[in-house]
Amino acid sequence: MKRRNKYVAIVAVARSLSTAIYSMLKNGREFIHDYSELNARKIKNMESSASRVKRVSTEDMQTFIENMRVGDMSG
Repeated sequence: MKRRNKYVAIVAVARSLSTAIYSMLKNGREFIHDYSELNARKIKNMESSASRVKRVSTEDMQTFIENMRVGDMSG
């Protein structure tokens, strides 16, 4: 509601709820509030993507920061 119109937020929530209810009725499942499996999958994905991040040395980071400062002063 903070980012959009109040009525847009209401419609978004209504659509989300109706989609969830339709899915539950269609598949014959009850609503489960336990997200432990989903959370475990998300944590695994985050750990996997974090391991692919290139490590940067402190020296390279300081050089980058200095270059950013010089760029701010020239503009």
